[in-house]
Amino acid sequence: MGRYAPMFLTFARLASPLAIVPLILNGGGLSNLFAVLIFSVAALSDWADGFIARKMHLESKWGKILDPIADKLLCLLSLLALTVNRDVSAFFIIFLFLTFARELLMSALREGLAGKEIPVSVMSRAKTFATYISIGFLIIGHQLTLPGMVSWGLSLVLGYIAIAKRLVEISRA
Repeated sequence: MGRYAPMFLTFARLASPLAIVPLILNGGGLSNLFAVLIFSVAALSDWADGFIARKMHLESKWGKILDPIADKLLCLLSLLALTVNRDVSAFFIIFLFLTFARELLMSALREGLAGKEIPVSVMSRAKTFATYISIGFLIIGHQLTLPGMVSWGLSLVLGYIAIAKRLVEISRA
């Protein structure tokens, strides 16, 4: 499995919402615990697949395409499930809208730059990490907790800075 390990981890992350979403929808203590555990393992696999691919020189075109899709599906489907049968505030809906908008903007930028290599910046990695942390807090708690709000706010700020940075890079090219 050695040379396929990064792709296996990416496919596992792509499939993880199939387990996470029903657990979130079921709600309750034990379901939330299992959901956050699976979510955390999936989030760690994001780091692991990239690390393994770079260290073992196993990077692939498909890996570069599927990795961001897996990240977005993991985060966005988990967030959607959180809104379905939980009492969410307008504040949560605003954050959700801003998160979806950020992901759509980044996807549009990537599509617009098709054929060009788009390196992952430290800021993008920090944004992804903050997003994972905030969603983990959201799965555990019904509303935004203070640590969840701080990490999600950081995620949004870093995400929009990364978008602005990409736009500046595009305008200079």
